[in-house]
Amino acid sequence: MGTSLIERAERLEDRREFAAAATGYVKVIRAGNSDPEVRVRLARCLRLAGNLDRAIHHYQTALLHPEARSEWHLALATCLLEAGHTDAAARNFLLARGGRLTGRVALDAGCAGIDKGVKAFASDPDHRAGRALEAYLAGGGERDDDEALGFLMELAQTGRESHVFWLYCFARLARLGRLRLAWQCKRLAAAACLDACWRSPPADGAGLETAVAAACYIGEYRAAHGLVAAYRELAPASDNPWRDGGRAEADLLLSEGRLEEARDLCRRLAHSRPLSAFRELTAGKSVAVVGPAVNELANGDAIDRFDLVARTNFRGKAVLADHAAMTGRRTDIAYYNTIFVDGHAEDIGTELHDGGLSFVVTRHLSTSRRLKAMIGEAVPIRKWLSFKKLDFVGIGFAMRHIAFDLVLNTDRPVTLFGIDFFLGRQPHYAGYFEPGIDLNLEIARHDVFDTFIFLRRLWQAGAIKGDAIVEELLSDTPEAFARRMERRLRAAPDP
Repeated sequence: MGTSLIERAERLEDRREFAAAATGYVKVIRAGNSDPEVRVRLARCLRLAGNLDRAIHHYQTALLHPEARSEWHLALATCLLEAGHTDAAARNFLLARGGRLTGRVALDAGCAGIDKGVKAFASDPDHRAGRALEAYLAGGGERDDDEALGFLMELAQTGRESHVFWLYCFARLARLGRLRLAWQCKRLAAAACLDACWRSPPADGAGLETAVAAACYIGEYRAAHGLVAAYRELAPASDNPWRDGGRAEADLLLSEGRLEEARDLCRRLAHSRPLSAFRELTAGKSVAVVGPAVNELANGDAIDRFDLVARTNFRGKAVLADHAAMTGRRTDIAYYNTIFVDGHAEDIGTELHDGGLSFVVTRHLSTSRRLKAMIGEAVPIRKWLSFKKLDFVGIGFAMRHIAFDLVLNTDRPVTLFGIDFFLGRQPHYAGYFEPGIDLNLEIARHDVFDTFIFLRRLWQAGAIKGDAIVEELLSDTPEAFARRMERRLRAAPDP
């Protein structure tokens, strides 16, 4: 009986029905199962269902068990961050030092504004430069940037700090709006990550993706190819070669501008019936991708003249009608992230039922299944070929993932509209998202620099084009772009 209850809860969790899965795990515990792992899974489902207080309680209960693991402190710290308990989160990061402090955890801590993260993530928190940096962060970053850069360079010269520490500094400084300093920290993170990879090569596809992301960030393509070759030589045979190394190599080739090699690799390693249908749809066609940024370019008619129009998080024709002069009216391909579908499932389902779309592409397989259950065969659905590098980049901007997916699966340049990296006066047109976003937080969470660097390389290789604003921005150097972003954040009103 106990086993069937667990299996039922696990199935619900796999389907992302987190509230129902949490109820299932509660039944398992009430049936007499005292395994702390079950309580941790209950806490995770409660967190993902939005019940943070109960999730915190169950993480804390699991940590009382004699066999509690240090990484559970990381999970609790993340939950505490989301609930706004930054001091308690900082204490749990410190308690977790014996566990594996990942880049994603460091990025979350920095984004949350935990100044004590210097002690949590630094190898030598008592180092003079480390103490100076902590004081700088605790003071809100109001001191001179040159002085702060001196702290950073002194820390870097010791060679003791891991990429996890530098990722924390990146997110913390970006959260403060000090984007030029943040960008330097991200470059130091990339160098530290590569150095660690040469000492201990990646053992799985996720580790390789982190290494390749770091190498591409600082243009170390030759080093990245060496890591890919070493991984392929040592890694066991995989039943999913695209996931286990293939997509990392494809991202590397795209970043170098080697488009046909990347596409050939994708065709050899990534194949499914929906993906084949998508490639048939896009073959020989002109494709426009339309983002939500507000501008005065009035490109609507030009957008509608493309063979195919793709949009991010398409909510419905009525929303577009109010902005048609800017956005156009047509939609053939809709790219969806999971959070957007979770928040607007009914609207999306109704719109897709009405037809008119040629394809839907989702971030996760579970989202594909959910939409398929709602609309049946009304529109073909597939999962996008995203390059997950959570331990180095974080979430990543949707346009970065969409460009990766489309450039690999089309044979003509893709044209971008309505994308300005949050530099415009209004990030989203009305009806796309609810108003009021924290620009500093979004830029830190998504790493605007990674998206800029990647899109700029595709633009230089002729794989993408853009409207007048996109073309102007991608002609910037990364240094000029960082200055532009910092000026934007200093001018932004509070959300």
